[in-house]
Amino acid sequence: MGVPGVIPSDPVTTRSRSDDPSGLNPDALGHCVPAALVEVLSALADRLRQLPESRLKKAAGSAGDLIQLLADVAAGIEARGADEPPQLRAVPTLSVFALGDQIAVTARELTDATRGLSPAETVWWHGARRSLSDALRAVHEAAAGLRAQL
Repeated sequence: MGVPGVIPSDPVTTRSRSDDPSGLNPDALGHCVPAALVEVLSALADRLRQLPESRLKKAAGSAGDLIQLLADVAAGIEARGADEPPQLRAVPTLSVFALGDQIAVTARELTDATRGLSPAETVWWHGARRSLSDALRAVHEAAAGLRAQL
């Protein structure tokens, strides 16, 4: 059947065998398919759903930053064919008890936006055209940072 998180038809997709708490190999991130990234983000969402309020409050800033990042990357991908960068919208700040759900929803939106794209695809990122792998690397770093806090 294969390794979970690895699409068999994509021989360059890899999962980390290292101690990286995010579960992704940053050296192979350019080849990481959205399913592997969603798996990592889903684990973060599940973890946040289990935390008590006191710990959620400590992680709220980093979680909110990740949520906004996911939304911004998805918007940049969806607008990749536009002449101008997309108008980014702020993700609403909800109760700390909604952080896990917000990560799950924005991760799904990112997955939908990246479906069928190559890591070398040019997308809008920070107001300029950059590779999808650059944007996914930022998501990876933010996810790893949040995971380290939990």
